[in-house]
Amino acid sequence: MLTCRNARPYQRHVKMLKIMIVDDDFLICETLAGIITDLEYEVAGIADSGKSAIEMALDVKPDVILMDIVMDNGIDGIEAAGKILESHDCVLIFVTGHGEEEIFERAKEVEPHGYVLKPFLPMEVKTAIEIGHHKKQIERRLKEEYQKVFTDLKQRTTELESANHRLEVLLNAPTDSMVLVDIDGNILAANPVAAKRHGMKVEEFVGKCAYDLLTTKLARSRKANINRVIKTKKRARFTDKRGKTIFDNSVYPIFDNDRNVVQLAIYGKDVTEEVESREKLEEAKRELESKTELLSDANMALKIMLQKSNENREEIEAEVMATLKKMVVPLVLKIKKSEITPTVREHINRLEENLKYLSSPFSRNLSFEYITLSPKEIQVANLIRDGKVTREIAEELDMKPGTVEFYRNNIREKIGIRGKKIRLRTHLLNLWHS
Repeated sequence: MLTCRNARPYQRHVKMLKIMIVDDDFLICETLAGIITDLEYEVAGIADSGKSAIEMALDVKPDVILMDIVMDNGIDGIEAAGKILESHDCVLIFVTGHGEEEIFERAKEVEPHGYVLKPFLPMEVKTAIEIGHHKKQIERRLKEEYQKVFTDLKQRTTELESANHRLEVLLNAPTDSMVLVDIDGNILAANPVAAKRHGMKVEEFVGKCAYDLLTTKLARSRKANINRVIKTKKRARFTDKRGKTIFDNSVYPIFDNDRNVVQLAIYGKDVTEEVESREKLEEAKRELESKTELLSDANMALKIMLQKSNENREEIEAEVMATLKKMVVPLVLKIKKSEITPTVREHINRLEENLKYLSSPFSRNLSFEYITLSPKEIQVANLIRDGKVTREIAEELDMKPGTVEFYRNNIREKIGIRGKKIRLRTHLLNLWHS
């Protein structure tokens, strides 16, 4: 086998590009060296193996490498090219007499700038070098521009993060809820206070429709106020109540360039304590005036109930139960919920115990399963029996829909129909009349 000069510079006239030749065929090396000299480029060096090529490239730092792919001295041209490009950026052109698909697939992994197939013409070598060099220049310019853009983007990202941090601090500082919505009520942004009031984190809260998070009545009221802002294009302020919390709301319109309202900023302040403190004095006076009347009504109801004791037993049972349900029990419950003195509360408790004692003989009119229900479950069961749905029960009893569903499941369990395809209302009606 012919041996090329190994690991030593090839002394020729230096012109423009420095080109290194790597091939284990001496004649190929000499032919390429002659072509490069005729093109007035510098032959930076010639290597006859992949290993020597790696060492030479680190030494002479060529602009272009003409690399044979298949060589017999251990490391082939593809592996050598990969190692060289790890530490030195240059134009890589494979010069090979092999056209197998597998070899070209491997060669593509190192991303060469061109190929020259043996046997070659000087013009083919010249074209490959010039095109490869041009591609490398484009790559370097793109890399420089990319670096500039990346640096600028990094700087702008840092500035944006800093601005977002300042904005986040401003949004999180107030104790009021702050929400940005579109004209359909979809939440675009919010502070943690607003999200927490709905039992969510900000990332869960954003994207939901504000009206879906409210009761039907409250959603209708707020939507009307927001539509008024959209129509008048002026700020609106209104007070409403969600559950036990009273909010003082301010809605501000946000316009586009044509002064159309496209978004709305909503601020909600919890004024429950303020409102309650103003109402307490008036409420106390009204409660004191009504207590005597309520107790009188309760005593009258008891007298009526006792007077009926001599009538037909079945009529008595039905009427007494109806009286207890419609007249006495609501009055007692209403009194218990009001602000009363310990002495009055003791009397009310005794009255309640007496009612339980008096009503106990009539409890056999109810199914045994119905009697096992707790007071709250009976309340829910009665509303179900009256045709109320979960949302209506939740509003009437001031509880969450999930809590109503919890009581529904307990009722089904206690009356023995859990897991069965039986309508709860129908079964309750049957239990009541059985």
